[in-house]
Amino acid sequence: MDETTKPMAALIEDGTVTLDGAIAEFGISRSQLYDEMKAGNLPYFQFGRRRLVPRKALKMLITTKDIQSRALAATEETT
Repeated sequence: MDETTKPMAALIEDGTVTLDGAIAEFGISRSQLYDEMKAGNLPYFQFGRRRLVPRKALKMLITTKDIQSRALAATEETT
């Protein structure tokens, strides 16, 4: 494995899911998935019309969004 494929291999070590699978497994909306992909926050593979998202990337995105929303809520509580 060369240096350019190592990051991708690490990203997909937990497998990939379709968008429908991501919606069912993680409870994230389709529009939010598309928004995150468009913004470059969520990597994906596209085969024709089918998109596959690495499970690990979804977990990291959800964790990041959760931390951000908690920080925002804490900020709003203090004001």
